[in-house]
Amino acid sequence: MTKDELDMILKKDGMYLSSAYDGTFSNGFFVVNDGCVVIEFNGVDFIFSRDYKHRYGKKIVAALIEYVNTPVEERKPKPQLYNIIIAKGTDRDGFYLTAWQKESGSREYYVNSCIVQYDLLHDNDFKFTVEEIEDLKSKVSEKQKQIIDIGMVKVEETTPEKVYTTNEYEVEEQKKYRVRVKGISTNQKNLLRYHTSLKTFELAGVSTNAKNFKTEFTKQWLKDNWIGFNTYNNAGLLEFEEIDGD
Repeated sequence: MTKDELDMILKKDGMYLSSAYDGTFSNGFFVVNDGCVVIEFNGVDFIFSRDYKHRYGKKIVAALIEYVNTPVEERKPKPQLYNIIIAKGTDRDGFYLTAWQKESGSREYYVNSCIVQYDLLHDNDFKFTVEEIEDLKSKVSEKQKQIIDIGMVKVEETTPEKVYTTNEYEVEEQKKYRVRVKGISTNQKNLLRYHTSLKTFELAGVSTNAKNFKTEFTKQWLKDNWIGFNTYNNAGLLEFEEIDGD
């Protein structure tokens, strides 16, 4: 159990781990409330304050015991991990993804264009800390940095998706949009476009469809082909410009 996981349980009863003695540097720790120390673990025994007005429930006691039995190093908060997904698609063999991968034991990175969802969730070579992402971005072009920013997805949000063929659901006429990504670029290159040959997304300043590039999308197409769509859309970072029909 990590420090943050224990704190979440304690805070429901108005308690929290002491910031100075939280058990991440030594085995002992203090649990406090707004007024005093209510629980002390000295490395061997628990000392419960008799002045504390609330009862120590079974869930609190069970969490404390689990924390005590967790090695000190494993109590420290785990860093947020990200997948960096560039594209997804299908072929006759099924559903596949293109994503950045790191070389184990080194600071080398490369793009793997033939992976499945299981790899992103269970292979640590596809999981990046913020520090590793910054190191990767220091080694690529400005355009690639933008693609990395768009493709970052928290590992816990990389959930399996079903890929539909057109005969599995009713296809309805949908509106098309040009899409701009807010807060990504300071030089106005914030228009989302899709490279039809490389099957990658990038940002540009050109507002018309050009050879090998797609800049007009239905929202359903983006949901089906850009794995970062829900994350950016739910955060209010996408601006949609409706395209008049013929």
